[in-house]
Amino acid sequence: MGLKLQRVGLERVGACPKCGGDDRFAINTKKQVFNCRGCGICGDVIQLVEDLDGVDFNAACTQLTGQPPPKTKNRAGGNDTPNKVVVATFEYLDEAGNIVFAVDRVEFQKVDGTFVLKDGKHDKIFWQKRPDPDRPDKWIPNVTGVRMVPYRLPEVLEAIAADHLIFVVEGEPKADLLSSWSCTATCCAGGAKKWRPEHSEFLRNADVVLLPDNDDAGRQHINGVGAALLGIAKSIRVLVLAAQLCNR
Repeated sequence: MGLKLQRVGLERVGACPKCGGDDRFAINTKKQVFNCRGCGICGDVIQLVEDLDGVDFNAACTQLTGQPPPKTKNRAGGNDTPNKVVVATFEYLDEAGNIVFAVDRVEFQKVDGTFVLKDGKHDKIFWQKRPDPDRPDKWIPNVTGVRMVPYRLPEVLEAIAADHLIFVVEGEPKADLLSSWSCTATCCAGGAKKWRPEHSEFLRNADVVLLPDNDDAGRQHINGVGAALLGIAKSIRVLVLAAQLCNR
């Protein structure tokens, strides 16, 4: 896969081949597992091929071994591996409206059609990808070398020019919901604590309203965004909603 990793104890660490985050990706050679603290992918070698190539379990096994995939137990056995299903794709555009990269929301669907739950909500992971410059209809399963732009950037720039408020939230669905209410909203890819200095620069001279999720990670994220915008945004305010609304 062309990974360049450094040895640290029993691990090899370096840039994640999926999200590109530096020093967040690690492979434990003793346990034969991997994880990325940036985009959240983790598992064994089969899972690694699934995540990087965007294939299912059977295809990953075939790719690794060159042999037909192993047979899984039938439904009566109750051990079928849930399918990974892309339930939404969020495109990040540049100033001219061109796609810079995209984020897939992936959920786990059981053979009976229901979804795996975590804390009462659909369990999920996110895949980041960028357009393949050589094949317009294809994607490259990482964001290596791409610009880190905020979500819904063209609308954000228009709102700043018109002196309208910009809401900063955590997660693309919340930004889309606010947009459907005629409010300009944005976020960064990757969720909490992924805001970068380059995101802040796009909000120069903006009137910003920070809208945190109702949990510790959400509050810490918004605090970090607010600190990063000091001296850049024209104004910064925080809007805290009732608990039942914040985490929808």
